[in-house]
Amino acid sequence: MLASNLEKANIKIKVIELDYKRCEELTENLKNTLVINGDGANYELLEEERVGESDVVVCVTNNDEKNLLCSLLAKQLGVAKVITRVSKNANANVFEKVGIDVAISENGAAIDDIENHLIKTDIEILATVERGQGEVLEICVPFNFKHDMIMNLHLPCKAIIAIIQRRNRVIIPRGTTQIMPFDNLIIFTTQDNSSAVKNYFKR
Repeated sequence: MLASNLEKANIKIKVIELDYKRCEELTENLKNTLVINGDGANYELLEEERVGESDVVVCVTNNDEKNLLCSLLAKQLGVAKVITRVSKNANANVFEKVGIDVAISENGAAIDDIENHLIKTDIEILATVERGQGEVLEICVPFNFKHDMIMNLHLPCKAIIAIIQRRNRVIIPRGTTQIMPFDNLIIFTTQDNSSAVKNYFKR
């Protein structure tokens, strides 16, 4: 499901799957995804597939220990951002303390999904991270917003612009990336700072 949704956003994807039959099923259903039969915890395989050059690695096996190992290997190879599924809520804090960027529990994600269907605004809260202390916001840049590079925005608080969706393009931004009117931004910030971020882009 995740790979299918990412395909629709024109994101280049590699899936590493240990079960060969499952690989065959994925290949039939995913038209623009490279499916690799292998172990995601195999360092040589990750290195061979140049996983370290990826913008994001997502670890979603049903085993917390294996997800942690895969995540740490990805970090060691140089991946900038790692998102990991955890089955046990208690493990989420541990994962983030050892350097995993986002650890999402199944229960927490389900609760967030329900909340997202109930909250419909121009600025929509997509998910809650950091055990309720952080938020992921989707913000549509208004038509009268003066375009500028991210490094020149002078946001009023700590926030990370993680993704820009511009028409049919998905952009992983850098400091020199221009923010344009009508861009859809995915922004990571803390719960305390979310209002300030929303107000900044309303100006």
